[in-house]
Amino acid sequence: MQYMIDFVAHSDYCMRLLMVISIGSITVMAAKIGEFRKIGQEVRALGRITALEQTAQLPEGIIRQVFGEIAAYGNGASREPFIQTKIGRLDGK
Repeated sequence: MQYMIDFVAHSDYCMRLLMVISIGSITVMAAKIGEFRKIGQEVRALGRITALEQTAQLPEGIIRQVFGEIAAYGNGASREPFIQTKIGRLDGK
């Protein structure tokens, strides 16, 4: 740990700038990974709805209506809980 403190204390402004930029880029990457995980959950849930249509358990009109409701739900919020609720209702039909 002391080595790192000495390294930063004795580095010039260019090296310090590179360290700050690196930390920022790692933060952005971590945030994007979180976003992609949420999107992956939503895609898997939507795949379950599509599978219900392909097995002819539900008519196409209902599927279109559900996808419309999902698209209209929330601005940037995770839709996955809403999708799971819709799937639960569709499984009941």
